[in-house]
Amino acid sequence: CNFDRVLREGIDSYRQRIDERMKSDMTNDEEVFLKSCINVYDAIKVWHERYLLELKSQGKDELYDNLKNVPFNPPKNFRQAIQSLWFTFAFTRLCGNWSGIGRIDMMLGEYLANDLKSGIITIDEAREFISHFWIKGCEWIRLDLYARGSGDSQHYQNIVLAGCDINGNEIANEVTQLVLEVVEEFPIPDYPIAVRLNDDSPEW
Repeated sequence: CNFDRVLREGIDSYRQRIDERMKSDMTNDEEVFLKSCINVYDAIKVWHERYLLELKSQGKDELYDNLKNVPFNPPKNFRQAIQSLWFTFAFTRLCGNWSGIGRIDMMLGEYLANDLKSGIITIDEAREFISHFWIKGCEWIRLDLYARGSGDSQHYQNIVLAGCDINGNEIANEVTQLVLEVVEEFPIPDYPIAVRLNDDSPEW
């Protein structure tokens, strides 16, 4: 689903491109498709607004502030980035799509590195956010039913860690390491993870 593009540009950029395209000549099928895209945009807007209203009514101002600008605008920090990624993924899942998240460490690594460098987050706080992300992916699984199967209620995110970027540079980072630690700590079966190894992979 190009979640990395949502992080870089925000969903509002998609709507802007659609509006520009609607001004040009197009076939009937193209027009129908673009109008469908607008419907999707409007739907996630409604869903987002419902979340904000609920957070506001419960007095959860910190969560409200973290969510209010994403995923429609690019995130400004790691916490907003992981929130944007989760919200966008959860929306596609509710629409019936089982999209793999992909290279989560490559998408979120720079946000975390910048926040750690500037001191606005600690590594333990980042670990907590990643733990929450992983637990959210399994929130529909009841442990007392797990032995008998938990039906069709999992997210089944496919996660890819480490490996090289387009220039051949190893991308393993703090997010990579935290994900591995969290998965080892918690008995979470719902995130199939592939780790890409090469000669430059960190020992850990």
